[in-house]
Formats: sequence, C-alpha cells, structure tokens
Amino acid sequence: MRLFDAGYGERLTLGLDWAFDNVTGPFIPCSWMPLPPYVYLFTNALPGLRELGLQERHFQAMLVHNPARLLACRS
Repeated sequence: MRLFDAGYGERLTLGLDWAFDNVTGPFIPCSWMPLPPYVYLFTNALPGLRELGLQERHFQAMLVHNPARLLACRS
C-alpha cells in the first residue's frame, strides 16, 4: 500500500513462476516452492495483499494495466 501511496502504482506488476530441479534425475518441483503451482498468487498472495488494504483497482493495475504496458508489442 505504501508503494501505491508513494506514487509507484504504475510501475508495479505481479507475476508467478514455478521452479524445477533436476539434480537428482528427472525434473521435479523444488521442495521450497509453495503448492499448488500457478494458483498460489490467486489463493494466497492476493488475499494476503487484500488484508493489507489493497483494493480491486490496485490488483487491476498490477495484473492487467501495468503488464499490458510493459509487454506491449509493435506489429
């Protein structure tokens, strides 16, 4: 919330990834990664941020508008 209050809201974006390890053989999920993969952002992180005071407009900025601007392609 402090980042938005400080004017950095147009620079924030959220994403997720999943890590795999192949040291012991075939690729397996890293033991330190939270489960379930690819939904953690929506099931844990966003609700936690909502509890800290972020609102729907903040999520729209970080998940829709800012990434669209960062990943814009020219045709």
